[in-house]
Amino acid sequence: MIATVYPSPLKGEINAIPSKSHAHRLLICAALSEGVTEIICPSSSEDIDATVSCLKALGAEVIRGEKGFTVTGIGRKIRAESGFVLNTSPTGILLDCGESGSTYRFLLPAACAVLTLINKNCEKHNEIDFRLRGRLPQRPMEPLFSVLESHGIQINGKGSDTVSVSGSLSGEVFSVPGNISSQYISGLLFALSILSGERRIEITGSTESEGYIDMTVNALRQFGADIDSHENTLVVKSSSRLSSPGTVTAEGDWSNSAFWISSAALSGEHIICRGLSGNSVQGDRAICDIMKKSGALIENTDSSVSCKGNGLTEINVNVSQTPDLVPAIAAAAVYASGRTVIFGGERLRLKESDRLASVSDVLKKLGADINQTPDGLEIFGKKSLDGGTVDSWGDHRIAMMAAIVSTRCRHPVVIKNAQAVKKSYPDFWKDFSSLGGTVEEENI
Repeated sequence: MIATVYPSPLKGEINAIPSKSHAHRLLICAALSEGVTEIICPSSSEDIDATVSCLKALGAEVIRGEKGFTVTGIGRKIRAESGFVLNTSPTGILLDCGESGSTYRFLLPAACAVLTLINKNCEKHNEIDFRLRGRLPQRPMEPLFSVLESHGIQINGKGSDTVSVSGSLSGEVFSVPGNISSQYISGLLFALSILSGERRIEITGSTESEGYIDMTVNALRQFGADIDSHENTLVVKSSSRLSSPGTVTAEGDWSNSAFWISSAALSGEHIICRGLSGNSVQGDRAICDIMKKSGALIENTDSSVSCKGNGLTEINVNVSQTPDLVPAIAAAAVYASGRTVIFGGERLRLKESDRLASVSDVLKKLGADINQTPDGLEIFGKKSLDGGTVDSWGDHRIAMMAAIVSTRCRHPVVIKNAQAVKKSYPDFWKDFSSLGGTVEEENI
């Protein structure tokens, strides 16, 4: 799809979509638990759909409704004395992760735990295959592979589009680095929460994206997990047993709402995003402090955020805890006075695109003065950009960034592969238009 965006400021009110990060976690907890769970999550995305597909392949029943999902978990089945037969494809147990890194990193350890439980009673299914698409086979997994292999799991097909796991998880202490991906730790938490006995995760080195580990712990606790957290150690107690709490609700998504907040900041217009909790552990709520530091007028309530631009100025931003905010920050920084420095974002080179390269490429083509650094970006702001033709690099956040920047360009912006937004925000272009954006969509 090609989207042609004509310069026009965004303003008005918008409801935040459900958090993809939170929805992943609630769906996995519900699928691994005992009982039936109603998950309030009125919209989905390609990544969430990938998780749903994988959970169904593991034997959970997931029904999509108008308000969200109804999930019947496999917790009781996988502990049955008679054993448990998983749903299978003609080639075996296949979990298709699409391009979703969260789906893959969360479910790889969780699937190993499921294998561990069913292998006690049933040897019919002793291998699970993961199908990976796009750049997913190249994204870093070796630290997670290593910890699983050191605890009894055999892994084949590393670096390919199909990775197979077999064996059973053993051991009580799991050591994993915290400076590569918090998703490794979340995946292990899902796994250890359904195994018997007390087990612990020891996080070595610095921990990045800590808020997302907290989100996983909170979700598991909603489902009855008994988890202690102190310093760099997480202890899953032997009393842990996942069971449905009945009904849970996915939070509003700070990561995608950051683009609307950034848009108001760069334009001087007023946007209110509803359905965002200021008490959320989502790290990307930091967009409010970042835009406020740059000069925007921000007001928070218990369930919304209001942003109005007031002339943006240069800032220095450490994004080690919030790397997904970089495209939204950069969109505003190109119109801020002075020199903005974004650092601490080494991991961005391993996302759906090399996001330091893709942000730089797209903004340069639109007329921005921007340089890459090894771990970030250096941006010299201008009053306006020219416009032009860019490619999303197949990255949802790059497509959204280009759309937000276009609202203040002198000429239209043509975005190729604009359908990339479906990965996390299928209704992005509809919501963009509802806030006053002018966009023509062409399917090719």
